[in-house]
Amino acid sequence: MDERLAIEGPPSIFILDHEQKWRFDASLTRDGTQRLNQEKEGLQAELDWAFVLLRDRSTGFVSRMMTTSKGLFDGHTRADPKFFDQEEDFDAAWGEISMLPVVGDDWLEN
Repeated sequence: MDERLAIEGPPSIFILDHEQKWRFDASLTRDGTQRLNQEKEGLQAELDWAFVLLRDRSTGFVSRMMTTSKGLFDGHTRADPKFFDQEEDFDAAWGEISMLPVVGDDWLEN
């Protein structure tokens, strides 16, 4: 279903699941569509595939996404998107991000 939605469906946002497969995310898609409708008075986002690294402004946390429309990220109020046309470039950029899940020595005790 997710693949068919990506190919034939309306503008959408997908996230990687635990099996590293792209899955449709209704909440993120709805958020992007509502934001677009508020800013552009009901216009439909154009189909424009991209891989996305989305950085949360308050935490710096970066999420990996895929979209069938970059327009769903227009005017995002909480995050900044970085778009990639090629999955190889997207993966390389993701690999350059420092992922340091650091905790103190006593984290098992709490």
